[in-house]
Amino acid sequence: MVIDFALTPTGDVDVTGSFAGLLKVRPDTMLLGPEPGHNARSIKSFLAAIDLESPDKQVGNIVITSHAAPSGLFAIQLTDGSPRELNYDDLAEALANNPNVIRASSGLVGRAIEDAGILVKGCDLGRSPEFMALLQRAIGPATFGIIASLYGHAAVQHDKKGNWIEFMLYEFHQDYFLSRDNKFDTLDRDKVKDMDRDQLLTDMKANPRNRRFDGSSFSDQEWEAMIPTMPSFTSKKIPKPTRKLFKAKFPPSWNLEPFLLHEAEGRRLLDIERFEITNPILVIWDIQGEAGPGNKAPISERRAFVKTHLANDPKHQATHPYPVYKRHGFASLDDYVDHFDWGKPDENGDTWIAKTWRFVKVLPITDPDTGELIANHYGPGITREHEALLETSGFLFAAITASP
Repeated sequence: MVIDFALTPTGDVDVTGSFAGLLKVRPDTMLLGPEPGHNARSIKSFLAAIDLESPDKQVGNIVITSHAAPSGLFAIQLTDGSPRELNYDDLAEALANNPNVIRASSGLVGRAIEDAGILVKGCDLGRSPEFMALLQRAIGPATFGIIASLYGHAAVQHDKKGNWIEFMLYEFHQDYFLSRDNKFDTLDRDKVKDMDRDQLLTDMKANPRNRRFDGSSFSDQEWEAMIPTMPSFTSKKIPKPTRKLFKAKFPPSWNLEPFLLHEAEGRRLLDIERFEITNPILVIWDIQGEAGPGNKAPISERRAFVKTHLANDPKHQATHPYPVYKRHGFASLDDYVDHFDWGKPDENGDTWIAKTWRFVKVLPITDPDTGELIANHYGPGITREHEALLETSGFLFAAITASP
C-alpha cells in the first residue's frame, strides 16, 4: 500500500486547525504531527518518524504544510529546537555545515515509490524556485521531486461531519508611494487626495501580476465588481478591510450546495474576499556605526544611505545565488530600494525599515469557464476523485523533478 505522510507544525493554531483537519480525512494519508503520540515538530523529526512508521507501507509523497512566503520563507523548524522560521540563508548555512542535516534515510528512500515527491502546501512558496531546490537537495534530490503552491493555499471545514475543502487564493496588489518626501512613515495629504477609484482600477488592471492563473485578464466589469468602492482614508487613518462573503460553487458531480467560504482560525470566521490598505514592513536592517540621515531628510538621501550599506552585504549583491531583492520580486538592488520609504522607527536607533502603502485584493481561484471553485473535497467515504486542485497543474504549482 502507498501512503502519503504529512506534517503540520506543532503550535501553529490556524495551520494546524485547518490543514491538520483536512489531512486527517485525506485518503491514503497519515498525519505524523501534531497528533497525540507523534512528536514530529520539525522537518528532521518528521522524516525520522516516517522512517519508523508503518515500515510495511510504501512512501508516496512527503506532505509539509505551513505558512510560507514567495520570498523563500517557511514557518517551520528545520530541526527540533531551531528557529520556527526557515529562510533561504539559514537553510543554505545548515547544509554547508552538514549536507545530511535532514537527509532522508536509506530506509525511507528504499520505501519511496518511483515518482515520490515533496508536496509543500504553503502560500506562494512555488514562486521561490531557489528555496524549493535547496529544500529538495536537503531531503534527497535523487529520490524526490518537489512541488509547491504558486498561490495562497487554504483549507476550511465544510461541515461538522468531517468534510473539508482545499483551495487556493489570488492576492492582487498595487503599491503606491504615499509618504511625505521629507518625513518617514507619514502619509502625504496631497498624495492621498490624488488617490481615486478610477486610478486604482486602472493600475490594478495594468499590473501584469494581477491576472488569472492561466494568464488571462479579468474584464472591466469583473474588476468593477471586485473593487466596488474606494476606501475612505486620511493622512492619519487607515481604513479597516472591507470584507464580503464569497459563495463557492462546486462541480455538479460532487453534490455540494454552494458554500460561503471562510478561513479557520480558532472559532473566528474570516471572509476570504477583502480589500484593504496596509503598510507592510518587508525588511528590517541594523546598520551599525554611521547614524545616517534623519527621518526628516529627503527620501533621496535616506535611500542613498540605505543603498550604500546594503550594497556591501553579500546577500544583496547580484553575485549571490539568491539576492534579497530578487526574493521580493525586484530585478536589481536599485529597483528594490527605490520602491520603498526607508527610515528608523527609533530616531536614535540603528534599525532601518522599509515601508510602502499597498492595496490588496484577495479572492478564491475559480475556473474561468465555469466559475467553480478549483478545490479538493475530502471527507469520510469520499474518494480522491473529488480533486480538482491537482499538483500536476503547472498553472497552480511549481515543480522540480528528481535528478538521480
